Amino acid sequence: MSSYNAIIISVSSDIGLALAEHWLDAGISVFGTFRNASPALKNLEEKGGVFVHCNLTDEKSSTEACRNLTKLCSSWDILVLCAGTTEPIGPFIKSPFLAWRESIGINFTEQLGIIHSLLPNRNLKGDRKPLVLTFAGGGTNNANINYSAYTVSKIALIKMMELLDAEITDTRFTIAGPGWVKTKIHNETLNAGNK
Repeated sequence: MSSYNAIIISVSSDIGLALAEHWLDAGISVFGTFRNASPALKNLEEKGGVFVHCNLTDEKSSTEACRNLTKLCSSWDILVLCAGTTEPIGPFIKSPFLAWRESIGINFTEQLGIIHSLLPNRNLKGDRKPLVLTFAGGGTNNANINYSAYTVSKIALIKMMELLDAEITDTRFTIAGPGWVKTKIHNETLNAGNK
């Protein structure tokens, strides 16, 4: 597997960081995006990772990141999208709608835009079908009050991965529900307090 190329969207922390560290240690070439530079990102770069800035709340930034990734990694085997936010947290009617819509973008539509942009560069000549991996969290099986934007976007992402997997048969599309993982989005809940 050492000749594989992986792209990780949101590589500088949490799940993306753990995957990048593991894959770089295994000899896989890792490319990806970060929103904020960090010592962890510098460590990944020292191991050979190549990363570009991307802010999923800015369409121009996402477009530029995809253009740069395509130049840096002309053919990928694994595309992982780890970005996510639970904000705004609170009742739908009390949530600022622009923040609600931005959350849908981060958790769903911007991720699809990245998939759409990078999909033509997947490696179809390898020994395995290329893989697109996304993540869903809690609340997708019930009415998870105070998390409407997050829940709706993750349900949509689940269905979209099913549709893409059926529609684009030369590539594997999947979504993982990892359960509770100590990440920044769980800190969003803790910081929100009792709303």
